[in-house]
Amino acid sequence: MQRHRPSLGLAAAILIALLGLLGTAPPAASAANDREAHAQALQDVPAAMRSYYDGFWYFSAVLPDPYESWTPPKAPVQFCYNDSYQGNSWRAAALAEYQKLVADFAKAGLAKPNLIVTNSNNNIDVQLSQLQNQIRQGCNVILSIPSSPTGLCAGVQEAHKRGVLFVSVESPVFCKEAINVDFNEYYGGLQTGRWLAQALGGKGSVVMLDGVPGLAPTVARHEAAMSVFAQHPGIKVVGTVVGMWTPSIAKSKMLQFLATHPQRIDGVWNGALMGVAAGQALSQSGRPAARINGFSGSCSFLAYWKQNHLQSLSLSQGGAPALYEAFLVAARMLQGQKPVVNTILYPLPEITDANLDQWYKPSMTVQSNCFADPPDGRAVADSYFDPLFKGGAPLKVALQP
Repeated sequence: MQRHRPSLGLAAAILIALLGLLGTAPPAASAANDREAHAQALQDVPAAMRSYYDGFWYFSAVLPDPYESWTPPKAPVQFCYNDSYQGNSWRAAALAEYQKLVADFAKAGLAKPNLIVTNSNNNIDVQLSQLQNQIRQGCNVILSIPSSPTGLCAGVQEAHKRGVLFVSVESPVFCKEAINVDFNEYYGGLQTGRWLAQALGGKGSVVMLDGVPGLAPTVARHEAAMSVFAQHPGIKVVGTVVGMWTPSIAKSKMLQFLATHPQRIDGVWNGALMGVAAGQALSQSGRPAARINGFSGSCSFLAYWKQNHLQSLSLSQGGAPALYEAFLVAARMLQGQKPVVNTILYPLPEITDANLDQWYKPSMTVQSNCFADPPDGRAVADSYFDPLFKGGAPLKVALQP
């Protein structure tokens, strides 16, 4: 597994850092066709919610609740943050959200006011050491964005033995003692793929614009979109361009592709952060505009969408909502609520032509590095998680993003 952040440019660093998945495709990806095992893993997930777990094996594992016998600590709780990187606006927003939520708990007498924070700068060995130190410092709840899906397992196991709640934030780990809270990478690929297929009327030539090869998010998103296009005989995927989640690289690679593929391009499936680059490459090549989806809710794509009066769809994947959802899961568990499985997945909100003005801000430009957050600060309604928990007591603090 890679143990450091590749040198891919600022935009790629932002997305890789926010995902926290720096290794190759996870172990479960090799079992992609084991439908019986997938169904068995989801037996405790309510049937109505299983579609949000489609393709989980590409980037996560779904296991029994490792905290079934856990007794929550008495208040005030010591919250800690075991982060792998803090060098971009996504991570800054996530940290600020965590600090705010802890402050709200502290005012209610439920938490100690100081949030203990570490940053390993994407060195998994350092992050593991920091995690072990936080356990010994008396942390009761540790939220973490790991830089490897397996590199923290020794520390996660130690946390569990000592009664410390460990929750990964938008970066699932394959450690059976961990609670994972994330959006579904594969489901995001389905959402964007379905939009593009519908926008094209089920026919046309499509280019796949992928992120970093081999990474779990890249594989999950690509496979999901391809499964959608396979249902439309009129859609022909004419090639895959590896844009590395970096606009400059994506634009250069798209220009090279267009130079050797003179046929009309009707659609570009964008795996995140590269939609503006795709549109600019088409324009620079003298090609007609194509249908292009967003993925992560980047401000740059929303600005491009608005300025060019496009028809599109994007998902919203901001740092603050991601942290809020993980904190909400931890808060429920502190009240004795038990998750039905160890991995809690949710769908990302959709930004559409109809609601774009609720997300777009005049300050956004095609050079912006920010992400658009949901108007109420939540990826999903708090009640979304109700069927994924059992027992316990209601929250003592009404959480607000």
